[in-house]
Amino acid sequence: MKAPTIKDVARLAGVSVSTVSAALNDKPIVKSSTKQRVQEAAAKLNYRPNAIARSLVTNESRLVGLVVPDMADPYFPAIAAGVDEVAGRLRYTVILANTLRDAKREAEQIKVLMERRVDGLVFAGGSTAGARGWLGSAASSIGIVVIDRPEFAFSYPSITIDNERGAEKATRYLIQLGHETIAFVSGPVDSYVSQERLQGYRLALRESGLGYREELVVHGDFTPRGGLVAMEELLSRSDRYLGVDAPVTAVFAANDQMAIGAMHGARLLGKEVPRDISIIGFDDIDVAAVVEPPLTTMAVPTQDIGKTAMGMLAKCLNKEVLEQDRIVFQPQLIERGSCAAR
Repeated sequence: MKAPTIKDVARLAGVSVSTVSAALNDKPIVKSSTKQRVQEAAAKLNYRPNAIARSLVTNESRLVGLVVPDMADPYFPAIAAGVDEVAGRLRYTVILANTLRDAKREAEQIKVLMERRVDGLVFAGGSTAGARGWLGSAASSIGIVVIDRPEFAFSYPSITIDNERGAEKATRYLIQLGHETIAFVSGPVDSYVSQERLQGYRLALRESGLGYREELVVHGDFTPRGGLVAMEELLSRSDRYLGVDAPVTAVFAANDQMAIGAMHGARLLGKEVPRDISIIGFDDIDVAAVVEPPLTTMAVPTQDIGKTAMGMLAKCLNKEVLEQDRIVFQPQLIERGSCAAR
């Protein structure tokens, strides 16, 4: 059976094809009574607009791409939920691209999104360079908003987390609890977010007179397994370099997943959290509040970040002026049970 066309809808509703198009796209130039008649005709015929054909005519697909580095990390699904909520309200469809923190895959994913004729892109986090070449060529034809990509923050509308300040506050919190030998579990070496959090950690130590020690920093990979391995390495280094008189008594992990892995690693090695070692994370993912002990962390409003990013992108696509083209979110300390006074 032949699928109904827009001409069939126009014939049944007694209007022109252009009026059907305007009515189904909810254009204000069409009277509400006419819109209703067109919608009823479309429903009766079970008419579904051809999105590809419509995009060629209108030069908009109502599609936006969301590029994330790792959907297995609970941080990014929360951002995606915020993006999707606002996109749905504005009648956009979100296409997700998961790069797996791989530069080649990132470039390939962006190429696919461009071939799908997305109206805009939201880049959330990550550290790869795959986007660089594509962004330059795409920026003139589509809208772009970046989240926590400092290397792009002054080229496109951006949302950032004050990672350095948040890390400084986390480290100072441990210092105020009386800890002097504080280790840091970093993320990947090429991660901008990880570098900024390391800077905050160093700043707090330096300004508190404790000094920065290279042997107290271990690089992880933002996963629970990475945190577990990092804790094993830190406690091994503690025995080799520090001795019984100055053991590691606190650990700041660059994200909650590694902090949770570090807690598990500490227990496997006979350490009780927080009696023997305090652990603080960053992000406040959902599971942070229900692990045992509940994780002290620096909270980031991930869903709000996603909502804000999609709102900024929609304004760009509608050629509206942004009141702010660079928005900074401040992390907030959430005290739970994984930290205690030394």
